[in-house]
Amino acid sequence: MDNSDNHCDYQLPTSFKSSRQFQTRKKPDKFIKKIDITVKKLFHKQIEITNNNYELPNPNDMFSENTWSIDDLQKTKIKLNEIKNTLSDYNPAEWRNHTRKMNIAEHIRWRLKEDINPELFTQAWCKFYEIASTFPLIPEEVNHTKQLKTIHLCEAPGAFVTSLNHWLKTNVPYIKWNWRATTLNPYYEGNSLCSMINDDRFILHTLDCWYFGTDNTGDIMNIKNLDMLIDLEKDNSDKIMLITADGSVDCMDMPGEQETIVSHLHFCEVITALHLLSTNGTLLLKIFTFFECQTISLMYFLTCSFKKIIIKKPATSKPGNSEIYLICLSFRGREEIKSYLNILKKYYETGITLAMIRKNDIPHSFIEQIIECANYFKSFQCEEILNNMKLFETTDNNDFYLKRLKSAVTNYYIENFKLRKLPHDMEIVGAKILNQSYSTLYNKLTHDSYNERQKKINMTALERFSILQQKVEVSIVHNNYSFQVSIRTLLY
Repeated sequence: MDNSDNHCDYQLPTSFKSSRQFQTRKKPDKFIKKIDITVKKLFHKQIEITNNNYELPNPNDMFSENTWSIDDLQKTKIKLNEIKNTLSDYNPAEWRNHTRKMNIAEHIRWRLKEDINPELFTQAWCKFYEIASTFPLIPEEVNHTKQLKTIHLCEAPGAFVTSLNHWLKTNVPYIKWNWRATTLNPYYEGNSLCSMINDDRFILHTLDCWYFGTDNTGDIMNIKNLDMLIDLEKDNSDKIMLITADGSVDCMDMPGEQETIVSHLHFCEVITALHLLSTNGTLLLKIFTFFECQTISLMYFLTCSFKKIIIKKPATSKPGNSEIYLICLSFRGREEIKSYLNILKKYYETGITLAMIRKNDIPHSFIEQIIECANYFKSFQCEEILNNMKLFETTDNNDFYLKRLKSAVTNYYIENFKLRKLPHDMEIVGAKILNQSYSTLYNKLTHDSYNERQKKINMTALERFSILQQKVEVSIVHNNYSFQVSIRTLLY
C-alpha cells in the first residue's frame, strides 16, 4: 500500500510544527465550500425583468387615475419596515461601526486602497466598477466608433466618473471619452448644507465638466435646468451612450417611506435620461424599494423603453440597506417615446399626485415579476439586519471564519473584475492630489437614534437644553429673556 494515500486523508506532518497539521481534510473542505457558496451568493444578487412584448399605454391615459397599490407589495413593505423598526433605538454611530465590521465585502476597499490606490476612491467607486465589469454598460457600437460621451446625474463627489475612467483606461484605452456631470452646487449659498455631499475635492479640479444649471443651484428638479442641459447637448455631435443617476434624499427621519420621499427625484432623473440618451444607450439608475405605484409605473415605462432591464444589488453595496440598481440596456430611442416626453415634462417640477400609469394598463405578468423581485431583495435585507442584530448583542463571533470570508470576497472581486493599477498620467486629476486635499464642506453625522430624534421634534428649547445639560454638563441660568450657558466639558 502506498503510504502517501494515508497522508492525503489525514495530513500527517512531515516535520514537527503546528498541531493544525493533524486535522483532517474533511472539515476544511466543508469550510471552503461554505465560503464559496456565500461569495457566489453575494455577487449574484440580481434579477432580469422579462419583457413579454409589453407596450406603453395611450399617452392620453397617463396621469388620469388616482394612486393605486398592490396588496402583496404593501404586505412586503410592512414586513420590511417591521424589521427596520427594530433598529430605532440603536445608536447610529455604534450600529454603523458594527455593520461595517460584519460586512463581508468590507476588506475590498482596504485592499484596493493598498494595492490599486484608485482616484477618488469610495464605496460608490467599488459599486460602479463591479457593475461595469459585470454588465455591458458600454454599448457595442462604441467599440466601432471609438467615441463615448457620458452624463452623470446627481454625481457628487464624482466617484462614478473616476471609476468609469479607471475601467475604460484598463479595458478599452483606445476609446476617446468625454463626460458631463450634475450635482447640487456646493458653492451656491442658497443650497442647504445637509442636502449636499460633503466632498468637493474632485469637483474643484474639474469644474468645467460640471453643469449647475441656469440658476447655478445644480438642482436637477428645476425644469429650466433640464431644458438648458438638453440645449447644451443638442450642440454636441457626440452620442450620449451612458447615463448614470445615483441620486438620493436624506430619509433618516422617515426611513419607512424612503421610496415615496425619493420618488420625485427618481422621476426627474429618468425623464432627464430619456431626453438625452442616444438610441442603444444605457441607463444606470439607483433606486430603493418598489412597493408604490409611482415606482412600479416608472419601472414599467423603462421596461418598455429599453430592450433589457436587470435589477442588481452590488456586493459592495451595504447589505443592510434597500439600495439597488436598475441596469437599463439598449435604449429603443427617443422616437419610440416621443409622444410621451412632453406629457412627462408637465409633472417634472410639480411632482406626481396621480398615478403615472393606470393600474389596469400594466400587465399582470409584469406585476408578478415586481412582486417576486421585491420579495427577493427584501429577504436579503431582512436576513442581514436580523443577523447583525443577533451579533450586536453577543461577543461570541467567529472572527477566524469572518476573516477568511472577507479575504475570499476581496479576492473574488479583484480576480473576476481584473483590477489593475492605473498609471498616474491616465487619471483625471490624480489620486495623489486628491488624497492630499481636504474637503471644504460641512461634515454631517448624527449620533442620536431614530427614536431619540423623534422625541426632539416637538421639544421646547428648554427641554433640549436639559438634554444637552445631561450630556455635556451644561449649567443653565433661566430668566424671562435669555439663557446663560457655561460649558465645563469640551467635546470633540
